[in-house]
Amino acid sequence: MPTTRRLKLVAEKMGVSVDYLLGREPIEKANLSVPPSKIGSRPAYRVPVASWANAARADGHSEICEFLDEVIDTDCSDPNGFGLIVEGDSMEPRFSAGDRIVVAPNLPARNGQVVVARLAGDAGLLFKLYHATGRDGQVVRLTSYNPVYPPLEFERKQFQYLYAVHSVVRKLV
Repeated sequence: MPTTRRLKLVAEKMGVSVDYLLGREPIEKANLSVPPSKIGSRPAYRVPVASWANAARADGHSEICEFLDEVIDTDCSDPNGFGLIVEGDSMEPRFSAGDRIVVAPNLPARNGQVVVARLAGDAGLLFKLYHATGRDGQVVRLTSYNPVYPPLEFERKQFQYLYAVHSVVRKLV
């Protein structure tokens, strides 16, 4: 649960009330820039977006939200959801530098899904395809769409965090 200070900061940056963030204000009264009817039948949520470099300095989703650069509207209902601005070319041609991804920390990663991960003691982020292998899925194989980057394998316990990617918002060309 975020501190009161963080909660107020997130609400201010997102342009909504603290009551809305806590689920005490219905979406109809929230100040969303995209009405729910424009996003489909699911309700719209607004998530904070951090730059890749700033997110790499954080130890988890609560700290990532301290580095707000912008917000995006999404149908991701994960209360800890956040966005990241993609850097690098390891996931090209499917994802490009500048794309915004919506990350859902409370959803379990599934084989074949794109994830954002950070190894314990490492300052960098990994944006890869997830595959759990080995006994009880304790070996995690991370692969890229770009064939220049070789697959990586780690024991699950080596990760500080491993978050499922919910969706992507393409950068405007």
